[in-house]
Amino acid sequence: MVTKREWLIEQGLAKAGRGRFSLPAKEALAEAIADGVVFDDPIATPAKPKAAKRVTTADLTIAQLQAMLLALQEQENATKQAPLSLEKVEKPTKLEDGRPVIEPGGDGVFVSKPHPKIRNNKSLFGYTREGNKVNWSTCARCAEHIQYCDCKSGPKPPRIVETLDEEAMALVG
Repeated sequence: MVTKREWLIEQGLAKAGRGRFSLPAKEALAEAIADGVVFDDPIATPAKPKAAKRVTTADLTIAQLQAMLLALQEQENATKQAPLSLEKVEKPTKLEDGRPVIEPGGDGVFVSKPHPKIRNNKSLFGYTREGNKVNWSTCARCAEHIQYCDCKSGPKPPRIVETLDEEAMALVG
């Protein structure tokens, strides 16, 4: 006995190796099977089983849903801890540099105090080594906005800035 591919190769309708059969090859196979030719092809392996269908709440009965809800509530009650209160939490009032930064608000939420404005400039200008104009608004030393920077020598420009604008020179020095 021969396989379908071997028989088709003998007939000159297929090539050795893997691949699909042409339409004339399929027609010749159908005629051969109708004439009673038996082929010795390996048994096809079954396809992989499909993944199990995901169960949705629409597939469940009311009793099953109620049981699931009770189980979830029991889990939640088992893991529940006593709620935290602000009285137990140590309320920070100052940062390392001594500035008062946060206070508890009326609803128990910590709210930042506004910093005092030191200067009114929103941004300063400088020039790179190539001569491009650069707008900057954050001090490179303390990472504060230049309006709130309280560095002794004034706000420090970013490293890319080589020369400062006249207004920036007056502030930085």
